Amino acid sequence: MSISKELIRGVKKRMQGIGIDLARYQASSHPVAKRAQQLRDHSIDCVLDVGANTGQYARNLRDLGYRGRIVSFEPMLKAYGTLIKNAASDRNWETLNIALGESSGEMTIKIAENSWSSSLLDVKDSHISAMSSARCVGSETIEVKRLDDVLGGICKPGENIFLKIDTQGFEKQVLEGAQQSLPKIDMLQIEMSFVELYENQALFVEMYELVCKQGFQLTCLEDLWWDQNTGQLMQVDGVFQRA
Repeated sequence: MSISKELIRGVKKRMQGIGIDLARYQASSHPVAKRAQQLRDHSIDCVLDVGANTGQYARNLRDLGYRGRIVSFEPMLKAYGTLIKNAASDRNWETLNIALGESSGEMTIKIAENSWSSSLLDVKDSHISAMSSARCVGSETIEVKRLDDVLGGICKPGENIFLKIDTQGFEKQVLEGAQQSLPKIDMLQIEMSFVELYENQALFVEMYELVCKQGFQLTCLEDLWWDQNTGQLMQVDGVFQRA
């Protein structure tokens, strides 16, 4: 059944009136649909979900139709407990109670009120101003390992690997601990900031250049986040594929 353009415009206008937007879900114009298509095009069968929190990203992958292996990394005990419960009924979803970084050892993570903004770096006032729930409410000692030290025990020979890194300003350190692993990665999704939200974090230009030097090319931007107070673009997720 065909739907008239006038009807579509009318529905969109009414939905926008209550704060909801409707968009065509197709790879040519929708960033999430494009990522789903890339997962299929690259025959991705192993996703490394670094900075998993309670498993939001992994559950979104399942909603997109991805049925391959997921390995989620989450160091905080409370978030990890929820992650285990969310993954329990999914035989292709594994969990590890560790963080990734440039070296192995123990570090102190600053726990945010909203949990997902927790970081191994100190949160900046600019972040709290834009999102008050990012404020630190506690800390926890966690285990950190290099991806180079664990990849061989996680991924199977011949798997096509997608690496997602969402570590709240600690993304550069994860890459630095993955220099031997990155040539084995087919696709990469990484959070990149335009504003320093955490102390001494690497910003967009530096992160973009680091990733491109590893042989990747940017194919899509997702999850753009603006400061609602100022309108300033704060952060994006860059999706890269092997050039």
